[in-house]
Amino acid sequence: MIVIFDEYDVPLQKAVVAEEPYYNKMLDIIRTLCGNIFKRDNLPWLYKGIVTGCLRIAHQSVFTDANNFTTYGMSDDPYTGFFGFTKEETEKLLLDSGLTDKADKVREWYDGYRFGKEHVYCPWSLVNYCDEAKNDHTLEPEAFWVNTSGNDTINLYIKNSMEAHDAENIDKLQALMDGRSVEITLREFNTYPDIKHKVSFDVFMTLMLHTGYVTYSEDSGFLNNVKIRIPNREVLECFKAKQKLLFGRDNPYWINQVRTLVDYLMENEIKPAEELMNSMLMQFLSFRNFGTELYYHGFVLGSIGLIGSTHGIKTLEEHEEQQDYSDMILRKNATDTVVILEFKSVKNARGRRNVLISGAEKALEQIINKQYAKNYLEDGLRRVF
Repeated sequence: MIVIFDEYDVPLQKAVVAEEPYYNKMLDIIRTLCGNIFKRDNLPWLYKGIVTGCLRIAHQSVFTDANNFTTYGMSDDPYTGFFGFTKEETEKLLLDSGLTDKADKVREWYDGYRFGKEHVYCPWSLVNYCDEAKNDHTLEPEAFWVNTSGNDTINLYIKNSMEAHDAENIDKLQALMDGRSVEITLREFNTYPDIKHKVSFDVFMTLMLHTGYVTYSEDSGFLNNVKIRIPNREVLECFKAKQKLLFGRDNPYWINQVRTLVDYLMENEIKPAEELMNSMLMQFLSFRNFGTELYYHGFVLGSIGLIGSTHGIKTLEEHEEQQDYSDMILRKNATDTVVILEFKSVKNARGRRNVLISGAEKALEQIINKQYAKNYLEDGLRRVF
């Protein structure tokens, strides 16, 4: 008999991220199960045992009673070509399904994985798409695999990085989302509970490499210092979905920061507002377009929009009103408060405070010269900032 134990570490991961973690209990269950299967005396019926998972089996101390395994990694011959469909296999599958006209889009969504010398497509997503689209050629590729896998570790890691104000980690994640490669040193961690705490970017990305969220770049080796990238659009869409979750209403940490920022602005607390906004910008994961007024305009508008309506704050924009308005105006009728915001982009400002101040002074001059506050002052409002 051949026993196949597939994805042994998924229950362990789920046990860690559960609302009430039960990792040790699950570890005991799997350890007992594996001990009974693989390390019992006189097992004439067991011809071979095959165990698959994201982490090497020694790491979880699951198989301490069965220690004669031979381990193969994702870049170890002779099995690298079996992790997915090769280009030739994909072309035949599309041909058999009558979907050869979808080859470019299928490549964009599901290709990109590199295992040793092999380049493969995600098999689960490709099979599911062909199964659905062969009877309806109007269907476009969509995410299949990432919707079936456990994405909790991505949420947990980014949340930890945000709360630790770890801008370097956020910048590296941003680089990946921008389609660039990132250098890491391959580093394993011992158990899944480690991810609950602040782990290094290298450790986290090693896990992401094992689980298929990133892959080796074309010019990378496979040992020690390597270069990684997001493989395809399916995974990129997954990261973008996590971005919306982590910087939306469902993340109390982010909402609390936005709420605090709005309080500072409405009370004219300039210095703490400046410091908090800088901190939030460095934590923010997006497709960034630094250096343009539109980016910062959108960042502030999007953040304040999360809580504006529930706090009685009305937001006016220049492009909506067409006249007599600054880039953005916040008004709270309950306290007769108006905050006028004008955004200016300045070149070569990094580390040059005098350049930043000059840009801010130009914004202030515009607010005064164009009399953005005039109507509010004439209406009797005295809290106009």
